[in-house]
Amino acid sequence: MRCAAGCAAAVHKPLLTPQTAATYPRARMSKRFLRVTLLASALAGIGLTSSASPARAEDPPLVLMGSPTSFTDVADAFDDDDPFDLNLSLTFERSQTSGTIQQEAPSDLPGAQRYVDVAEARSITNKLVLGLEAGIYHDLMIYAHLPLILSDDRSLRGVTGGVLAGEVAVPFVSPTRSGVDTINLGMAWSITNQFRTPWLPTWVVMVEGRFAVGAPLRACSATALDAGGGNCRQNYGADGAPSYFNGDGGISRGTNALRIETRSSHRYRYLEPYAGLAFQVEWPASSDRFFVPSGDLDGVVNSIPPLFGEATVGVVVIPWEQRARHQRFSIDFRGTFAYISEGRNWSPLFDALGTSSDPALTNPVCETSEVVGEMCPMGDPARRKGFFYGLTDTQSHARIGGRIAVEMQAARYVKFGFAAGLSYTTAHLLSFADACNPNIDQVSPGLDADGNVLPDARGGNCRSGVINPNYRETIDLPGRRFRLDGAMTFDLSATITAQF
Repeated sequence: MRCAAGCAAAVHKPLLTPQTAATYPRARMSKRFLRVTLLASALAGIGLTSSASPARAEDPPLVLMGSPTSFTDVADAFDDDDPFDLNLSLTFERSQTSGTIQQEAPSDLPGAQRYVDVAEARSITNKLVLGLEAGIYHDLMIYAHLPLILSDDRSLRGVTGGVLAGEVAVPFVSPTRSGVDTINLGMAWSITNQFRTPWLPTWVVMVEGRFAVGAPLRACSATALDAGGGNCRQNYGADGAPSYFNGDGGISRGTNALRIETRSSHRYRYLEPYAGLAFQVEWPASSDRFFVPSGDLDGVVNSIPPLFGEATVGVVVIPWEQRARHQRFSIDFRGTFAYISEGRNWSPLFDALGTSSDPALTNPVCETSEVVGEMCPMGDPARRKGFFYGLTDTQSHARIGGRIAVEMQAARYVKFGFAAGLSYTTAHLLSFADACNPNIDQVSPGLDADGNVLPDARGGNCRSGVINPNYRETIDLPGRRFRLDGAMTFDLSATITAQF
């Protein structure tokens, strides 16, 4: 929503000031300022003013640029003096996360939970994001973002050394991954625009689709090789035996997502406070076989990744602005709060557990059984099986963060930005699958020869519901579960934008 040169009195984008004085020509304001100054001098000369209360001229009018700051800015088109907007951006992002992995242990107090530190998880990601924004009509735009992951490195450092549950040896190093995760396509509409209607805030609604394009993630180890000669987990064979191969660990979550967001801001001279709300739902695409390997079985509790919601509040300080030259310097202070629901997810233990050779993880779990968690006989084609690829059910948690950014509109066609952020992820369980799905009622297959009601073989020894084939006793049973005892994430980014 830029304003072209010479549009200080443009009708379609009124200037943002509470008083109409902001639209006065500079010459009129200069004469007014001169008259006030001369009057004050005259009064002081004849002794009518007090030295303790000197006369002050009114603050000069603030002539603002015809667009909000980046949070609510939308490329426009078909305005009188601005027929088309096209923005091209290049952003480099670096993110580093570190946290402590714990495991439940026996406690001296009955019913009390006790956790023991077992590993330090660390991940470093470097990413290049290509962006395009194009105005369609007035304050309606379409946009596309293409994140290119330059490197994604993950590791587990042993705290106590040795082997964790699931026969995971630490330290453990994942292979360096790189490639394209998703392509993001969206549309943004500024329903109200303060720079067109000064008494209303700028209000933007955004809808974005994220589509997986890269190879889905596979559990891999950078060094360990299975007896079969590979270090990455392959699909399970027909007999239920896992296989391994030497190759790429993938880069994409293999999911599609829909994100809906609303943003609002209002300019008050040198300040522009803003707020936003976002919601995202994600579902498996190319990674579907890792979520439900045997299809959508009734017992599966979590078959999609967690839902995501985020609230954003902040304020932009604009200490300097030159409307005629299309120049502006701003400082952005932002706070965020995100909620991540329970779901099937890639935890910091994904690669380590997914490449484990522990039979308790590699053997499939039967959908139908007399006992919860019972392994299926190898080569049994009669019963559908739940396989394990490293994904685990994770507990709901929150992420709280802050961010500071500086942005410089150097000229009409060029803008630079730099940002740094710090966020904290709250403690939550990383292996959290329920043994039974209580939301599914057991159904009897019929009567036996004596007329007795046959039990539902999917119920096993569940008190209610049916067996969850994603449950693994060695990591999901209370007393053996893994937990992330909070994590800190530090982000850095640099952006250059060309505006046409």
